Amino acid sequence: MSMFVNTVAIFAKLDSSKTFADFLKELQECVQGAFEHQDYLFEWLLEMENKEEKS
Repeated sequence: MSMFVNTVAIFAKLDSSKTFADFLKELQECVQGAFEHQDYLFEWLLEMENKEEKS
């Protein structure tokens, strides 16, 4: 049995034209932003996204 608690969605896009240091900087900003919004439930965000797509 397993359970996910405080799921934080992170999206990172690799770009071969950027350096690894640039990638890490972007990833750091993405993670910081994700943690700033961690109080929003991931499942709720998915529901809101689905509602926007339907309208």
